[in-house]
Amino acid sequence: MNPVKTALVALALLASGAASHAQIFQYGGLIGANYGAIESDIDPTNLPQNWQEVDAMGTGGWHAGLYARLKVLMVYVQPELVYTRLSHEVTFTDGQGQVGAKVTNPVSRVDLPVQVGVKLGFLRAFVAPVWSANLNSWNDITNFDPQTAGTWGAQAGVGLQFGKKVQLNVRYEGNLTPYTTNITLPGNLVIPSDNRLNQLVVDMGFAF
Repeated sequence: MNPVKTALVALALLASGAASHAQIFQYGGLIGANYGAIESDIDPTNLPQNWQEVDAMGTGGWHAGLYARLKVLMVYVQPELVYTRLSHEVTFTDGQGQVGAKVTNPVSRVDLPVQVGVKLGFLRAFVAPVWSANLNSWNDITNFDPQTAGTWGAQAGVGLQFGKKVQLNVRYEGNLTPYTTNITLPGNLVIPSDNRLNQLVVDMGFAF
């Protein structure tokens, strides 16, 4: 079963027991911000003559989605379905200190993290594998193939619970595989690049 179907089945199974198991089940929405450090591995021989990569940086982003949580005693599992908007900026020079190009690459993607954690009072600690797929255009959506489109990452974080309805999560995420494999320069020049993202993610969750 592909990751999208697995996450949807997990959410459906958890939702089916909500009415009779309210004390161990919760579902709701998430919204938050993310900021990342970019690692762009570019072979200089692929650049235009005398260009050099000088800087790659994250420019922040946001995300919103849904979650479902199943808790048994102190242990819980929380699958999430999240839309994430990222951006990173790469600056090149001509070898003599003059900027040759400053390229900002926005990325839209769907993330499917599955938190596995422990809850002690109002405090939670968790880890999560994350499957992500870029959806930057309508063509990406209509031709989407979850068997080949996804990349993998991992998260670790902590959360605070405010009453029964509100949660605050702070997590660190790293890519295990590249989230994009090229950068497009002015003139539609496509440069192969291994782009990986290490990001800090902060969000609020609200139970329905």
